[in-house]
Amino acid sequence: MADIGRAVHVYLQTIPTVTAIAGTRGSPGILKKDVTLPAYTYRVISSNPHGHLGGPFGAVESRVQIDCYGTHLQTYDLAERIRLAMLVQTRPLEMNSIGVDRVRHEGGRDLEQPPTDGSDNWRRLRSDDYMILHDEAQP
Repeated sequence: MADIGRAVHVYLQTIPTVTAIAGTRGSPGILKKDVTLPAYTYRVISSNPHGHLGGPFGAVESRVQIDCYGTHLQTYDLAERIRLAMLVQTRPLEMNSIGVDRVRHEGGRDLEQPPTDGSDNWRRLRSDDYMILHDEAQP
């Protein structure tokens, strides 16, 4: 079954403004310790099928979280480029064979992570949530 999180990642890899900063350093889940920054991670937080009294109609609304890592400026720049790519006006949009009807930015949070290598270099993190209305993936 297709995964909307993976579909978002594949889509972002086609956006030159995103790959100019992060290259291919996007991954699911938690950022690996040895990844070169800037980079991003993605995860599906929740998925809720839409339906009506007659039953499901094949649409799902999913919350996808994208976390950007790097220096202060890299993090903001990467997060903004991803936000602009996610909010393109062309609809319907296809992300890795999944039809997307709507993407809504649900806001973001700025965080810092303490160093784990004994240095004074705190890691900057920008976490943004997107609500994506998309076709239900077929097995």
